Amino acid sequence: LTLRGGRKHRQCHQPGDDDLPTKQQPLVYAVRSTAGMQVRYPLQDSWEAVSKAHYVHYRFIQVDNGAAIAQGVSYRQLHWRAGTQLAVFRSPVYGTRLYSYERGVRYQWGQVIYDGKGWRSTLQGAYALARQWWLELKYAYTHYTDDRTSIGKAGTPSSIRGNQRHDVTFQLRWEV
Repeated sequence: LTLRGGRKHRQCHQPGDDDLPTKQQPLVYAVRSTAGMQVRYPLQDSWEAVSKAHYVHYRFIQVDNGAAIAQGVSYRQLHWRAGTQLAVFRSPVYGTRLYSYERGVRYQWGQVIYDGKGWRSTLQGAYALARQWWLELKYAYTHYTDDRTSIGKAGTPSSIRGNQRHDVTFQLRWEV
């Protein structure tokens, strides 16, 4: 069982006073409180399950809450491993975005950001082709159920039209 939490205070300019110069705009506090829980438990000899829950309380002009729950299962043998995870999230404003670790291919950072409303599923696997060669693959699918028509910042190469995103990561590794 892993528990974590935090609280962050920062000053922000109050929106709506655009006609004033920046230095004269009133400052208000934004408060972001987070809590998280992770439970990892063995199922059988080579099987393991992980349950996660995240919560964010954000206060800036108004109060908003964000939450995510995830369930993952993994299987590990001598020469291969496989796993899957399903996460459901709700984050109404950017201040309530949630961060969560997600297993990926080796040497790749695996933190995802849940922003908006939707769900994300992943499937990953690794296989030892020979003594020093490993093949790893990760597939992730994110579906947003809110009213968005694009994913990412508009005008950038990573911007996607629609409310679905597919990610595929492939790695062939040689260990010396």
